Amino acid sequence: MGKRKRNVVTKLELNAQSLLRTSDFQNLSRLSKEQNCLPGEWQTETIEENSPAMSPDEMGALQDILNSCPSAFWKPRKMKFFNVDSSNLHKWQILNFSSYEHYCGWLSVNHLNNLTCDFDILFDTKEHYD
Repeated sequence: MGKRKRNVVTKLELNAQSLLRTSDFQNLSRLSKEQNCLPGEWQTETIEENSPAMSPDEMGALQDILNSCPSAFWKPRKMKFFNVDSSNLHKWQILNFSSYEHYCGWLSVNHLNNLTCDFDILFDTKEHYD
């Protein structure tokens, strides 16, 4: 009698089907969906500073213009600097999807898996580097 041949693909398929039935995985994917559904914030900070002082040549040219035109006036502008922080955005927002559901639909159409981190938590198979 020879060894019994086992089909690895059907074994993996049965494992995946049993995994989908487990309440742990369903709970985990529900929590993941609840966490990712709330959009992150794009934070922009505006800093205004006074413009740098003008050189004597620039000031002389400006005074000539102001003296030659009675209705002309000069008002120095403030310099604006913008600090943008996108660290609170989710991956689906960075990829320009309108919602997390659309992102999950795109993943399923393209046969991609967004729940690899959920599988790692579920099976505790994440590689640990010391």
